[in-house]
Amino acid sequence: MRISHVRASNWRNFKDLDFPLEDRLIVVGPNAAGKSNLLDVFRFLGEIAEPGGSLAASVDKRGGFSKIRSLFARNSNHGRVTLNIGLRDDGGDTWSYALSFKSEQSGRHRPLVEEERVEHNGQILLSRPDEADRADHERLTQTHLEQISTNQPFRALAEYFSKVQYFHLVPQIIRNPGRVTVTGSDPYGAEFISQMNAVSPQTRNAWLRRMEEALRSAVPEFRDLKLEVDSAGRPHLIAGYQNWRERPARQNEADFSD
Repeated sequence: MRISHVRASNWRNFKDLDFPLEDRLIVVGPNAAGKSNLLDVFRFLGEIAEPGGSLAASVDKRGGFSKIRSLFARNSNHGRVTLNIGLRDDGGDTWSYALSFKSEQSGRHRPLVEEERVEHNGQILLSRPDEADRADHERLTQTHLEQISTNQPFRALAEYFSKVQYFHLVPQIIRNPGRVTVTGSDPYGAEFISQMNAVSPQTRNAWLRRMEEALRSAVPEFRDLKLEVDSAGRPHLIAGYQNWRERPARQNEADFSD
């Protein structure tokens, strides 16, 4: 499954977003243009769908509804934040997940679902608010995406969103993981090489071969790239360089440039 289309309104610094996605998307722009805010659409849905995740927790993690809602929202889309993601699976089936939410007008100012809609090949699987929501307003504090008791017809979407990973790799941290204390997910690279080592050898070696091809054309005297585990059980990324010596010189990640 892959994301094929993104629509959003009043999300972060965007009044409206509407664009298709191909197999690869490269986002380019100056500082503060909204590149990270765009990627946060996928992180946000992933945090809702992950085990133990929720709409409320995802909003709180970002500083509350006022930090998510665009400054344009007062005069746009009735002040609601709306995310609408189109997807296509390997069999050619199309999916759509739409979520619209606002802040509670009084009390605890919790995020409340204004609309939640799921379609599969044009057939509506979920449309909220429904009769149960109107009878019990508290239900609107939660999405069905986060509830395994209600997302069975579209659990493929929940499982897909929950696998979203965000990396903002910092070379200094990869070279020296002791610079940071890892708690929960690690977007900065302290465990990046360990995560590479945890991948199946067949997949990992295929990745390394592709990296080698690129590095040979860009790095003088570069020869090969491998993962090796030291006596303490910690994996290292090892690069070999062919020079005047008979045997290639070896460097690990601590010696790499940024």
